[in-house]
Amino acid sequence: MPKLSVINELPAAEAMAGFLKCNGSSQWAEEMTEARPFSNADDLFEAAREIWQDLPKGDWMEAFEAHPPIGDKSSKGWAKDEQKGAEKASAATLAELEKLNKEYLDKFGFVFLIFASGKSADEMLAQLKKRIGNEQADEMRTAAEEQTKITHHRLEKWLKE
Repeated sequence: MPKLSVINELPAAEAMAGFLKCNGSSQWAEEMTEARPFSNADDLFEAAREIWQDLPKGDWMEAFEAHPPIGDKSSKGWAKDEQKGAEKASAATLAELEKLNKEYLDKFGFVFLIFASGKSADEMLAQLKKRIGNEQADEMRTAAEEQTKITHHRLEKWLKE
């Protein structure tokens, strides 16, 4: 279990790899690695949020690209676990998710991002239907907020491994 002290002491390359599992932005992972040591978990979470919010759009896009589409059967690792609400979805729900995921990607240029842990496929589909009507700038901010939640959740997981 990499308690915070272990994360603080990891060689830079290992810390970067761990942070990249939590957020796919290489700049975010690099800045988190450089921000160590963290005195407690709250400092870790606060740094994660602040660094994320200060990154330019291109770094956000890099992080978004690290996520598989909701309902994608090829999801692995933490993403598969986080999206398990889609595993029991009906064929019709999965087909609609696939269709709207493509429309969303075509419209916004990035994958539909939602903090999926604990949500059913129908809940995620409802959010996708709602958010696909957003304006580009609003949806970019919403996706970034969802990434913040995902990152926090994954940092908690990493601390418990």
